[in-house]
Amino acid sequence: GAMKLRRRWGTQLIGWFTLAACFGMTGCHRRTQNPSSVVMIIESSPNNLDLRQGTDAPSERIGGLIFDALVKKDEHYNLQPWLATSWEQPDALTWVFHLRDGVRFQDGRPLEAADVAWTIRSMIDGTLVTAKGGAFASVARVDTPDRLTVVVHLKRPDAGLLFNLSDGLFGVVPRGSGKDFGLHPVGSGPFRLVSEVQDKDVILERNDAYWGGVPAPPAGGHRIERVLFQVVPDAITSALELKKGSADVASNVVTPDMAQELERSPNLRIQSGPGSPVVYMTFNVEDPLLKDERVRQAIACALDRGAIVDALWHGKARLANTLLPIRHWAAASDAEL
Repeated sequence: GAMKLRRRWGTQLIGWFTLAACFGMTGCHRRTQNPSSVVMIIESSPNNLDLRQGTDAPSERIGGLIFDALVKKDEHYNLQPWLATSWEQPDALTWVFHLRDGVRFQDGRPLEAADVAWTIRSMIDGTLVTAKGGAFASVARVDTPDRLTVVVHLKRPDAGLLFNLSDGLFGVVPRGSGKDFGLHPVGSGPFRLVSEVQDKDVILERNDAYWGGVPAPPAGGHRIERVLFQVVPDAITSALELKKGSADVASNVVTPDMAQELERSPNLRIQSGPGSPVVYMTFNVEDPLLKDERVRQAIACALDRGAIVDALWHGKARLANTLLPIRHWAAASDAEL
């Protein structure tokens, strides 16, 4: 059946400082009492800061700062070394990961193969209940031949395994971490949890012992030491917070109309670039009318996608004929219309 798709572009509103993409934390230069702190708006509290259980965008965004994954996605979604410096597949049912030496959790404990193995096992052995367990349903067992080697044995070939071990989706926890670990998470990432108050905020501070190093502040600026994620469920309120300077950053929170209005504010800057979300419509093909392919095609032809992009998204979207982002490694070269 016909399916019409739109790809959204991500928009960030930034007040008086510069922030690296995906919160890679460069530095900030702002007119506030504490120039080393940043306030970022999120629309809801994370459902669980433990990335073994957290499934919503705030969990992945904040959890991705507290925890490290085995591999990291680059701008084209290719998977690059992170906690795992290398890996190989001796056969279709075996993955061997070699871990980075010298990594420590934020409480000082060394991060080793036993921690990676526990993280994976706990998602499939009943230690905790998680929707993410299905991503590892192909795992038969996990071995640790030495402290820096993890061997994952599969029941069946699983091409998605490596992606499910990437940033935002997976975070290595200390061995023994149980189902309530998300209330007091301890990871190996660049930021540590200070506090979390449901429906109010989440506060992180920089982990100065981070294995990846601490970036130098930009010229004339300040290094970000503390991030406060402020829960603001209403888009209009978010826009007002940004306009008056009580919040510094919002990503994909305000509407395109609001973003266009806020662009006139002298203390705000809007940054936009290609994003991965796709907005699409599908049909119930069991419906007596919609099961006719011609009806679905007629609906698709009746949708003026160009007008929608121009009027509702102010041109900040692209027409799409695939669920994959255009820059994705697996996207067809002729995917862009």
